[in-house]
Order: sequence, then C-alpha cells, then structure tokens
Amino acid sequence: SQKACDLVCAIVGIKEFIKALNNTDLDPIYFCEILHACPAGPDNAAMTLVSVAAQPASIAKGDTVAFALVLDVKNASGVGEFGISVDGPTTQPVSQRFLLPKGIPAGPQTMGVKLTVQDVDPSGQDPGVHWSPGTYRFTFEVCQGECHSKHPHSKFFGSKAGNFTLTEN
Repeated sequence: SQKACDLVCAIVGIKEFIKALNNTDLDPIYFCEILHACPAGPDNAAMTLVSVAAQPASIAKGDTVAFALVLDVKNASGVGEFGISVDGPTTQPVSQRFLLPKGIPAGPQTMGVKLTVQDVDPSGQDPGVHWSPGTYRFTFEVCQGECHSKHPHSKFFGSKAGNFTLTEN
C-alpha cells in the first residue's frame, strides 16, 4: 500500500538524517514515532517465538535454504523489525534485518527468509565470505521498535535458533 511505502521511505530517509546528525542513540523507528510519522507501538504487545525450521536441513554450496519462524502473537505489535543471523564455519557471520512497517497482527504468524549459500569474493571494503562444509546456526529475533533499543515502546520479544548443514559439493 502507499502508506507502507511512505513509511518505509520515511524511515530510510530518517536513517540518513540520523547519520548526518551523528546521533547513534536515537533509533530511526523511535525518531519516526516522536515525529508522529508512524504510531507508537502498543505497550501491551506480546508474542512468543514458537519454533524455527530450515528447509532443507542439509544443502550443498550454491543451494538455497529457506528459514521459517513461527510466532504466536497474543497482542499485535507496532512498527518493528525482525532479524536473522547465520554463523558457523564461514569466514564471517552473515545477518540481515527486515522492517515490519505495519507491525505483526495477532494470531499465529510465520516469517521466512531465503539464503543462497555461495562464496562472495572480497571487493573494496567488503572482506567477502567463504562458506565451508559443516553445521551452521541460524538465529531469528523479533522486536517492536529497533531491536535492543532502550527507547519507550521498544520491546524485544526474544530469539529462537536452529541449525542446518552445508555438505561438500
């Protein structure tokens, strides 16, 4: 919807504005709330991270693994984010965060992320990533507001981890 796009665009713009101010304590979602560009998250937001899965549980380099997180949302959340990190016998862990511009509605919910496991050559400032065979741990975390923020209305709902195996090609 247009509102979701406007909010995402506004938050991306706010991130740049915050960088310009060089104020590392003010997270962009909280800044959006105090400008009334997005509603403050409800203080009664509540959810449980129920389970995680990797499909398939064993892959070869070049294959794609789909990660899923099942949530039981008791009370809907406001604007927030969820993240996933992957660590194991690689030259560096990989992680990414995803904005939840509309929060998470009440009821059972599933979030998913796909990752194609392939080496990335170093370039410029990027050290690159080399994946070796072995067991990898993936960890989801879900938050209202920016994860680990200490600002009002921010909530860390928890993290949940699982494993997958990378085999020799």
